[in-house]
Amino acid sequence: MGRILVDAVRRFDASAVGVEDNPKRILLATRNIERSGVSDKVKLLNQNLLEASLRNADVVTLYLLPEMNRALFLR
Repeated sequence: MGRILVDAVRRFDASAVGVEDNPKRILLATRNIERSGVSDKVKLLNQNLLEASLRNADVVTLYLLPEMNRALFLR
């Protein structure tokens, strides 16, 4: 967890935001991000993706099941 965020920060000097509603996955991602040394450029939100605002995003990368992709874009 968090690999896409870490890679975006490293490759493109980007800031990254991850949205996850599972606290255990947030903890795992936080550890991986800290080990990678990019925690100053990554923010993790512990919330439901369907309730998160993506309004200010320039790029959105999804790592979801097809059903979740449909639910996200049909709202």
